[in-house]
Amino acid sequence: MPISVSTTLSRGAKEERKRPTNVNGLVLWLDYIDRSKVKNVVDGEYDVVQQLTSVRDREELVVLFFLLRDTARWKHRADSLLRSLTVIQPESVKLVLPRCLGKKVNPKEVFDMLPIAEERFLTQGVRDSVRWPDIHRKLVPWLWYVSEYNVQRIAQRTYWRGQTFRTSYETCFYPEQFILGALMLHSTMEDLVAFL
Repeated sequence: MPISVSTTLSRGAKEERKRPTNVNGLVLWLDYIDRSKVKNVVDGEYDVVQQLTSVRDREELVVLFFLLRDTARWKHRADSLLRSLTVIQPESVKLVLPRCLGKKVNPKEVFDMLPIAEERFLTQGVRDSVRWPDIHRKLVPWLWYVSEYNVQRIAQRTYWRGQTFRTSYETCFYPEQFILGALMLHSTMEDLVAFL
């Protein structure tokens, strides 16, 4: 006997309710995953994001993760989820950066949300020049963010001078020549002199 459409739809609605639809639901769901023995079902941030992307589009997830970021004690976890989302779906970087600008998020914190932050684990102790084009491609959106961040905060110039170089070099262990080369493509000579 075939399953009726109404049974299928109601079953789909029940499945839909199992995934969080608001920040409170997300907090409860993440807390449940962390405390329960379902580690074999959902293990780590990538699995969490994979499960969520199967039922929510990336625009909804970016909004949800930023709401989570504003929730007490969840900022670091939200940044980790955002980084996982940008690694799994690189085009979501275009949704994350404007939202960060609107909230005036510090560039160091934005760095930790982007795929470039994952490079610290991949390149630690390995300075392979073959990977530089890929690293550069991941670094460019962050350099754009730093530039836009400074345009908005032009009176203070709170981040650009020297901190961009230090964040890239110290956080990801990239060779100095590579970081300076990447910065040369996205900076004026005046800005580069300030790094030295």
